[in-house]
Amino acid sequence: MTREEIINLLKYVRNAYPNQKIENGKGIVDIWEMAFGTEDARIVYRAARLHIEKSPFFPTPSNVKELMSRAEMILGIEAEKSNAKIEAPKTMLTYTDRCPLNSHYCILYGDLCSGPDENGKCEFDGL
Repeated sequence: MTREEIINLLKYVRNAYPNQKIENGKGIVDIWEMAFGTEDARIVYRAARLHIEKSPFFPTPSNVKELMSRAEMILGIEAEKSNAKIEAPKTMLTYTDRCPLNSHYCILYGDLCSGPDENGKCEFDGL
């Protein structure tokens, strides 16, 4: 994390705890920079968010550190979900004008489809 990211993180956390007074802001930023300067900002932000969701108290760096492995796991799961392959529908959508033999032509597999086989069957029929 950069110093600027740490400052923004502290502002974010401060907004969640409006009654928390922060004195010696430079000193606080220095401590958080020492704790998180080499960490991935996304993981630290997610860990801070987890702390905010569970605690009524302003976090210390150690509070956030304790939640980083959980935050990393959550971010990994979220990334997997966003990269998950979309399953093809069970019924085919068809066009008859693109297939040379006027047979069914699957829109979803159009780039893979070379038309019906020698028996007039679509290789993707029934998917």
